[in-house]
Amino acid sequence: MRRAERQVTDISLIEGMLKMFNVLHLGVNDTDGYPYVVPVNFGFERTETSFIFYVHHALEGHLIDLLKRDPHVCITLDVFSDFPGERIQGHVHDYRSVIAKGEMRLLDPKNPEDFDLYMHAHMCLQTCNNREFDYEKRAQKLPPMYMMMAEIPFEDLTAKAEVPINSLEDLPLWHR
Repeated sequence: MRRAERQVTDISLIEGMLKMFNVLHLGVNDTDGYPYVVPVNFGFERTETSFIFYVHHALEGHLIDLLKRDPHVCITLDVFSDFPGERIQGHVHDYRSVIAKGEMRLLDPKNPEDFDLYMHAHMCLQTCNNREFDYEKRAQKLPPMYMMMAEIPFEDLTAKAEVPINSLEDLPLWHR
């Protein structure tokens, strides 16, 4: 990272940052040599050594075709606040961002081996989007979609903030 003073390494602070984000940008390798990036809603959870990100997608489409060909992904998440014409703590804007690299696994609701993890992924996505999740009701009528997951070890994830954050109290963005 070029600006080491902006790097966030505390896993609890990174987890707090992830809770601030509304959109995950999922980048995959397209067949034409260019990245293919899709904004999606997401869920996540933290283990002792990694973050696991969950997203969903229809059972068909360009993104699914690309992931079946090459599961390597880059995930980016961010939030930004601008202060036109003024400075706060010496800065003209404030941001939080996370970048992660890993492999995306497709969880098929029709595959019995994937079912429990599919439902868990769905629950995490709903919870992170502040929605109620009724396991029994959802299990009776599964939506026609894949849940996808990428387990990203902490060392394959970077985070940074414009205005330094040293505690959970520092997490909210500065606003005018």
